[in-house]
Amino acid sequence: MDRTFVGQLRFPSGLLAHFESGFTAPDRERVEIVGSEATLVVDHLFLPDPDGPAPSLTIRREDGAEEHLEVASVDQYRAEVDDLQAAILDGSSPRVDLAFSRGGIATLVALDRAARSPTGTAD
Repeated sequence: MDRTFVGQLRFPSGLLAHFESGFTAPDRERVEIVGSEATLVVDHLFLPDPDGPAPSLTIRREDGAEEHLEVASVDQYRAEVDDLQAAILDGSSPRVDLAFSRGGIATLVALDRAARSPTGTAD
């Protein structure tokens, strides 16, 4: 288990993603998506009520305006089980397809490789 991990992903479109995670840092659950006209901030998105605080969503615009939106708290683990059950019993397509899952695993492997590399890149 990694105690602390910081990384960046550069996508072919030019999009850059920066992330930090770890078990030694203060607990925080936040995603910030920075665009050319606004920043989207989502707090408390991983641990649903009643075990954690309700998620929140804030849009911060370049002109300083902020908009706070209500977000329904969802048991994400239950939603995954329900999705798998529907795929098995009803034959419906899963929300996350195999190609996306494989891409996610390939990304994690590349990040691990980069973390172990003296240059810090996956090459």
